[in-house]
Amino acid sequence: KGLADIAFVFGAENDHWRIERAAELYHSGKVKKVLISGGVSPFNSDQSKPESDFLASVALDLGIKANDLIVEKGASSSLENVSLSLKLLHEMGYNTNQLSYVVVTSDFHQRRCVNILKNALADGSRIYHAAAEHPVATRDR
Repeated sequence: KGLADIAFVFGAENDHWRIERAAELYHSGKVKKVLISGGVSPFNSDQSKPESDFLASVALDLGIKANDLIVEKGASSSLENVSLSLKLLHEMGYNTNQLSYVVVTSDFHQRRCVNILKNALADGSRIYHAAAEHPVATRDR
């Protein structure tokens, strides 16, 4: 049986490591759906498309079924990732307090995102986390 209902992927510009981690969870049966959240970064004037569009494209290439993919395109901060995504899920008919989530983001971003999500949901909501690790770059000395 799966670990959670939803892998909640916090967007980051061109960061495919997060969606790759979510795809691992999805294909291993640990999550049923993949939610990607991320709009256009206010910190990058060259970015014209939402982060979630890039990640959704990668998700489909990785074999995540389109009907198992939920995409939120307006968030520009971690707080908005949570608020806009929960609003979207609610609009789709989900009771967000009864869902279980796996937060997928970088290791240094985990605590912040889990806490924001925890504060937005009812006490007792099941929230797990799975860090998306970048390969370690080494430099010749």
